[in-house]
Amino acid sequence: LEQLCKQKEDRIQTTCAEIGGTLRVGEKVGMPVVDENDLSLRKLDEFQYHLQELQKEK
Repeated sequence: LEQLCKQKEDRIQTTCAEIGGTLRVGEKVGMPVVDENDLSLRKLDEFQYHLQELQKEK
């Protein structure tokens, strides 16, 4: 259980870093390529949804 919590936290941190731009997309996990020219609300919603899905995983 402790290992699963650690993996979950690692995924959340990786996703946050990718969204924040401190980590290149796909360095640790297979993430969709981010079009930096399309920083629309739709993209924000997609990233928030993806983050929520990762947080739900156990």
